Amino acid sequence: MKAGWTIAVMLMSVAGCSVAGSKHATEIGDDQVPYSLLDPEAPPAVPIVGGRGIEVCLLDGETVVVIDRRIEEAAGLLDIISGLSATSARETAAGLQTAVGGADEIHDVTLRGGIAAVDFTATAAQTLTQDPLATIAQIVCTLTRQPGIGSVRFTADGAAIDVPRSDGSLTDAPVAREDYESLLAAS
Repeated sequence: MKAGWTIAVMLMSVAGCSVAGSKHATEIGDDQVPYSLLDPEAPPAVPIVGGRGIEVCLLDGETVVVIDRRIEEAAGLLDIISGLSATSARETAAGLQTAVGGADEIHDVTLRGGIAAVDFTATAAQTLTQDPLATIAQIVCTLTRQPGIGSVRFTADGAAIDVPRSDGSLTDAPVAREDYESLLAAS
C-alpha cells in the first residue's frame, strides 16, 4: 500500500511541473529575449569580489538604454563615468555602444546637494565627441541613476559650459534625466 501512495505522489508532482493548457513549447522572437541570453559564447556573469551592482546607460542605436554593471566597491563617480568610455564584449555583441570619449577627457566628478558636477578637460569640452547630445544624455542618465543625484552640471576646467538638451536648446544650468526623456528607452 505504501508503494501505491509513493507512486501516486510522484505522478502528482510530475503533473504539477507542466504548463497548464500547453503541450508544446512556445517560440518567442529574438527581440523579446534579454540580449545577454542570445550570446552562446558569453561567459556566465561573475560578480566582482566585494563589488556592487549599478545601473549605467549605453546607446542602442539612437536610444539610451539602462543596463546593469558590476563595479569595484570603492569605485566613485569618476570611475563610473570613466567606465562609460568602453563597452564589454557582451555589450558590443548586443549592439550597444557608447558616445562617451576617453576616460582622460574628464578631470573630476563631484557631488554636492544632489547635483553631480562633471568637469571636462578644456580640449574635451571643445570637441565633446562626434555626438554631444548622446554623450551628455548618456552621462546624465547614468549619474541620475546613482543614489542621491537628481541633476548634473557640466564644466570645463571649472567654468560652466553649455550642453545640449533633447529639445535642441543649450543650457549651462544643471540638467536632469527629464531633459533627455525623448532619447530614453521606455522602462
